[in-house]
Amino acid sequence: MLPTVLAETIRSGIALFGSYDVEEEVRSIPRSYGVKGMFFDRVVAVLGPDFERIAKLLVDPPARGRYVGFRDYPGGDFSRLAAAAARKAYPRLGLREAVRRFALEDFRVFSD
Repeated sequence: MLPTVLAETIRSGIALFGSYDVEEEVRSIPRSYGVKGMFFDRVVAVLGPDFERIAKLLVDPPARGRYVGFRDYPGGDFSRLAAAAARKAYPRLGLREAVRRFALEDFRVFSD
């Protein structure tokens, strides 16, 4: 039996509402899924000193606190850090909408 897949249409300019369980999201990401280090730099910069607290929760924290641009890091680590950074960057928004807005910058990081 195939699992039920839920779909949601997301439209630009319309905020996302509802709950977002970061740890549930992390558990759903296969361990083989990686994120390039280049995407972590912006997240670490936004977190500032808060990074040290969250780094204790990571599966593969960076050596000496610095991510290597083209090295793969666990997708779950990125999700944890990105959610914390989104919460900090958009404190007045719900977490789902904050993460969506924060993720929009990933396109710029990739193009740079």
